[in-house]
Amino acid sequence: TNLRSANLRSSNLSNADLRGADLRGARLYHTDLSNAKLRGANLGRADLRNANLRGANIMRTYLGGAYLSGADLSGANLNEANLTHAKLNQARLRGSNLIGANLNIANLEGANLLRANLSNARLKHTKLSCADLLRANLNRADLADADLSGTDLGLADLSHANLARAKLICANLNLTNLSGANLRNANLRDADLRGASVENAEFANNLGVSEQMKLVLFKQGAIIATLNCYKANFLPSKPYCRQLKP
Repeated sequence: TNLRSANLRSSNLSNADLRGADLRGARLYHTDLSNAKLRGANLGRADLRNANLRGANIMRTYLGGAYLSGADLSGANLNEANLTHAKLNQARLRGSNLIGANLNIANLEGANLLRANLSNARLKHTKLSCADLLRANLNRADLADADLSGTDLGLADLSHANLARAKLICANLNLTNLSGANLRNANLRDADLRGASVENAEFANNLGVSEQMKLVLFKQGAIIATLNCYKANFLPSKPYCRQLKP
């Protein structure tokens, strides 16, 4: 189906079968696409602002550069979808499935991703500041260089995730599973790590992590690249504490 650049603004396309359709550049502002079948469709640079996509099947759909600000994608299936450079700020993705989705360089600022499944998703250089990722599944997700400033990641699963060079300034990581995660060079200034699971998580060159905090993390099973035992007021004679000059 060729609907390239079509004007479908405010249309009712609920339950529509648009599998494999060409909707590149289509105007779908405020359109009802709830429970629509969009698997394999091309929605590159389509205007889906404030659209209703609740429960839609968007699996393996191309949404590169699409405008989805304020869109409702709650419960939608976005597994393996391509959302590179997509604008999803303030979008609702509560309980949605984004397993293996490509969200590199996307804008998800202020988005609601409560309980969303983003396992194995690619989120490099993605803007996620002030997003709600409470109880989200980000197992093995690639968040290298992502901006998670002020983001709520409480009770989220970030086990084995790549958070290298990520900005986690003022992020809520309370009771978050960070086991096996890569946090090298991540900015953790004013981040809340209380109750977080850090076993085998890697920390190195982190802003906001004091020597005393490094020691606490180390005792909880984290891998600390440089732990200054003197500044942490910890006896350097311990065989497992690397002895460094103050």
